Amino acid sequence: MPTFKIYIIPREDWNPKELTVTHAANNTFRQLLYDCKIQRRRIAKGTNLEAERLRYSTYFAEIENKLYEIGEEVQSVEKESFKNIWQQKKMPFICPSKTHRECYFEMIVSAHVERIAQQNNLNASFTSSQSHYAINPYGLGTALFPPESLDEHIQYLEKFKDLILSQHNELQDVIKQRLKLIKDIQNIGAGLLEVMEDLDNAPIVHGTLTLKRNENTKKEITPEISYADLPVTETLKGRQKMIERLSLEIEKSLPVNGKINMSNQPHEVSSTVLGRFLFKNDSKDSGNIRIVYADGSEAKPFPLRMLVEPTEQTTPELFVLSTALMSMRHLELDSIVDWAWYRNKEVSQTRPLAESDEFCFQYSIKQIEELYKAYEGKPVLLKMYHTGFEPAVIGFYRALVLELSSFHRRGWLQVNPYYYRGATNFQPDEVIWQ
Repeated sequence: MPTFKIYIIPREDWNPKELTVTHAANNTFRQLLYDCKIQRRRIAKGTNLEAERLRYSTYFAEIENKLYEIGEEVQSVEKESFKNIWQQKKMPFICPSKTHRECYFEMIVSAHVERIAQQNNLNASFTSSQSHYAINPYGLGTALFPPESLDEHIQYLEKFKDLILSQHNELQDVIKQRLKLIKDIQNIGAGLLEVMEDLDNAPIVHGTLTLKRNENTKKEITPEISYADLPVTETLKGRQKMIERLSLEIEKSLPVNGKINMSNQPHEVSSTVLGRFLFKNDSKDSGNIRIVYADGSEAKPFPLRMLVEPTEQTTPELFVLSTALMSMRHLELDSIVDWAWYRNKEVSQTRPLAESDEFCFQYSIKQIEELYKAYEGKPVLLKMYHTGFEPAVIGFYRALVLELSSFHRRGWLQVNPYYYRGATNFQPDEVIWQ
């Protein structure tokens, strides 16, 4: 069951132009917080929602990472003790309704359902002709509450409490607790940011390829605007820094099955680094990392250090095939490749990024099986020309690891990634998956 943290953030941190000294966050944090606030206003306008929500999710993910580092749990809202915490460059947080966790989550879900009903002009209890964002931009289900928004949120809670009163006594108590908490935060002149932590993931078995998907995904994201599709930093120095950062994240996450956000770097960096974690290492952990994306959705975990490194031997002649990862992404590839692995029309649909990952994973398993049958298990080198879109990349290489781990079919398939460098120029990766 998910748990929640409510971080109490002083008024001056909500505007990077404020010059007051008593604040916990650094300038980067304050700028991210301000950017998130601006994004909420843009989302409320209902224009270009997919792009605006993606930017909001990206900013918010960065804020979450910072809060995990500087958070300090408190039991009640006390302005004087908060001043001390803020001066120590920490951020106080409260875990609401510890004894009613299921009920607290039910409250969030119930309110969200009510807002969706509004949006779709169904028989909602709060009727209005406007969109639910315009009516309740700071209702339940929102994570960001600047100090100036708390009056509006309190009014929303009062209405929601009246709706729930006759239905659920325990839920009523939880709403009252939240009302008191919000009013206490308002009285000290602060704002709040609410973070949900997902604790529903089943344990992952070390040393196996058991892959369990987390079903907690968020809706309404358009894959084609993923910032992983944007041009990669051209300098070797910039690319190397991203490789080093992701490698370090994986080294830390692998022993504890931690999360890695695959939207935080270009797809070519992800595949290069994952390829370096293919083979077993006696001195280091093997296992799985959890894959998350910028929209908050979580895909199947990715198995690492599961394969035995092949010994050097005389290799038979390989059938060399060239394929674009996805059609319609780089038309100049048409004269170079034999075919496209995915059809753009099938992959680039409006859905959570984790669902696109799952589609690409299942599709790749079938494609690999057909390739094996077509060449009767004879050795094949597949030159995979990357065309962008992170879930398509991760889904393909997860399926590839599954195939390479097959004891009875090991050794027939090698994949060499190729990365776009402008015009018709593609560069092969130094990592070969085999």
